[in-house]
Amino acid sequence: MMEAREGSVGLPAAWSRMRGDLLDVNVWIALAQPLHAHHGFVKAYWEQTLAQFAQENAAAENALAVPSKLYFCRTSMLGLVRVLSQTSTAYGKHMSLAEAFSVYEGFKFTPEVGFAHENLVNVDAVMGALLASHADLPMRMSTDVYLAALAKALNLRFVTFDRDFQRFDLPDCLIIGTDKSA
Repeated sequence: MMEAREGSVGLPAAWSRMRGDLLDVNVWIALAQPLHAHHGFVKAYWEQTLAQFAQENAAAENALAVPSKLYFCRTSMLGLVRVLSQTSTAYGKHMSLAEAFSVYEGFKFTPEVGFAHENLVNVDAVMGALLASHADLPMRMSTDVYLAALAKALNLRFVTFDRDFQRFDLPDCLIIGTDKSA
């Protein structure tokens, strides 16, 4: 019998050991664009969170403990690359698709950044429950409900600027700019 943590929807122990934050596309975009209106907020979050994770990881009693990380998922990776390659020069120079992908790779190869691999069976179960309890969701929120389900299924804190995520009652959600703990 597999042991599951609260909110992990019966995930195998190896899968539910993931620790850290799943970042929304808007957070990755603000991190990547120094001229973005929210870059200062997200840079402060980045520095504070990495320092906190470093302390937690150093204090871990078990040398085999999975370190806390800031996570991409396939949806946030593709969203970052798409937006960076379509953005006007308001945030800096226009990027080609290859340049935008290299920005993602720069984050990906940072030791404190991980990639959350989706276990679709578990994510689909959580997403189905969220959709059942939020039948009135507008179509524009299809990606949002998926990201909320992924964060909940993996037992990760979800980090965003988007207040719409409050409706999902996630066990752990940080809305940067509205939460004083950021």
